[in-house]
Order: sequence, then C-alpha cells, then structure tokens
Amino acid sequence: PVSAGASRSIVTTSRTAKEYVQGFILETRAFEALAGLIGPDGKRVPPSQDMNGRPGALDAHFSPSEVSSLLAGAADDALRRSNAADAAELLSLAGKYADLLSVLNSELASLLVVDDTADADMMGQRQFWRSAADAFHNLHLSGGPNHVMANLEAESRLDLGGTFKLIMNLMVFFDRC
Repeated sequence: PVSAGASRSIVTTSRTAKEYVQGFILETRAFEALAGLIGPDGKRVPPSQDMNGRPGALDAHFSPSEVSSLLAGAADDALRRSNAADAAELLSLAGKYADLLSVLNSELASLLVVDDTADADMMGQRQFWRSAADAFHNLHLSGGPNHVMANLEAESRLDLGGTFKLIMNLMVFFDRC
C-alpha cells in the first residue's frame, strides 16, 4: 500500500505537472501543434485525421479527456491574464462550448456600442469578436442539430445560445442606428 504522504506527493506532482503543461500551452501559443484543429462539426480533429497524420503533441501523451482538461485549464489561466482571444480558442479545442459562449457573450456585450469610433484599437477588437462570433454562429448555431448544440443541450445551457443570438442582433441594431 502507498502511504498517505506518498499519495499526497503524487497528487501535488500531478497538479504541478498539469500547471506546467497549461503554462506551456499558453506561453508557446502553439495550439494547433499541441492540440490539433477544430473540424467543421466543432469537434477537435482526432490525431489520426490530422493533415500530417501525426497526433498533436498533447495527444501523444494524454487521453482525450486529459487533453480537454488541460486545454480548459489553460483557457482559465488565459482569462485570468485577460487574454479572452486565446481562452476562446482553447475552449473551442477543449469542447467546452458553454464556457466558450460565455466568453463570446461577455466580449460582444462589452463592445455592443463603441462611443469613439475613431478609437482604432476598440474598433479592431469589436471587428475581431464580431467576426469570431459570426463564424461560430454560421458553423455551429445555424442549421440543424450538431455536436455543439447537442453538447449545450446535454449541459442544459441552450440559453447561452439564445443570449448569444440576442447580442448579435443587438450589434446589428446598433450598427444601423
């Protein structure tokens, strides 16, 4: 049997290792090389279907659920560092669509109305988030049932999709005013 002290050490090491891997993901920003791509259905492309036939670096060492957990943890770290763009990409790779919609909703809501249209940085951010939101909507929220919608329904978070669509409509409204 393993002593209580030894098991605690293993847990601490595992947590520390996880933090290092998450930090590595964020520092390198090599999301595609480490975790792969997002397929048209919203799922992370399995390693055997990668363009080069190689697994993502994380997939070579971790199970799919561990990769998802690492990506979600890195996304949380990115949000703590006020890097919502990286967080959104990581949440998409992790398959955490409710969390991704929460980030999109927050960013879009903060940019609904830009008081100073001469502020190029603010307008650039608004355009970036609106483009990202349009792409997400067109791929995953319009049309029939898909993996993303099934995931949101399983988590009882379809309401986030409704909020997302409302914010997108408000953006169109304010653009026309």
